Amino acid sequence: MNAVAIIITLAIASPVAAQTPSMSAQAKAAVVESLRDPDSARFRSVRYSRRPNGQTIYCGEVNARNAMGGYTGYVRFISSIAPNGTVTAEIASERNVAGSMIVNSVWGQVCDAPGVTPVTF
Repeated sequence: MNAVAIIITLAIASPVAAQTPSMSAQAKAAVVESLRDPDSARFRSVRYSRRPNGQTIYCGEVNARNAMGGYTGYVRFISSIAPNGTVTAEIASERNVAGSMIVNSVWGQVCDAPGVTPVTF
């Protein structure tokens, strides 16, 4: 899975360069498509970091409606765009234990690190 590559890359990388609106849209789409109600997605605290190897990592929190129609509360997400254009996303939630482990292991290394840049989704 790409998660292992994300973790390894993040452990040795530091932020550089800028992102584009197209990249933001791709990262957002990867997160939204994994939600039960994509149209209800609300984002906050979104930021990105461009890695020396060309990978761009987006971090933030997303809230969306569940099957009952209620909002579930904000949860963390990570979305990654590889230099070859491959886009992946993981959302931390009770239903997604593997995704939660990936998000939580990467969060401190990238999302809370100096040099991340705020962006609006």
